[in-house]
Amino acid sequence: MKKLRALVLGGGHQWDGDVPASPGEMADLIAWSPVPLPAEYLELLRLSNGGHASLAGYPSYSRIWPAQTAIESNQDYEVPEWVPGFVAFGDDGGEVLIGFDTRAGSPYPVRAVPFVPMAWSDATDVAGDFKEFIGRLLPSG
Repeated sequence: MKKLRALVLGGGHQWDGDVPASPGEMADLIAWSPVPLPAEYLELLRLSNGGHASLAGYPSYSRIWPAQTAIESNQDYEVPEWVPGFVAFGDDGGEVLIGFDTRAGSPYPVRAVPFVPMAWSDATDVAGDFKEFIGRLLPSG
């Protein structure tokens, strides 16, 4: 978790984050989630309730939603109905959702799923887990 704190708060990386999530927002997200969420993801939200960054690899840009937005977006986009086992936590700023593939259990791989058509058949591998995903933050400058 120290490494995550350094990546997000230490400057030197292209992370533009929000204020920390409140205890209530965190409790709502944890209660809403159909699966236990990764500790690194929860810690990120406790440090910065969402934000965006340039990343090495695909996607080259990622927007991580605030806790409440994650709940609302998964519900509004009907993610559980279209891609069962997918828990979206952000997007690429365009046409792709980014989230956890929880079908095989933890650690959850990070996958990208297009908004249209929203289907597992169109999913793309992004990272082996959230720790690997966030570790791809590009250095500043």
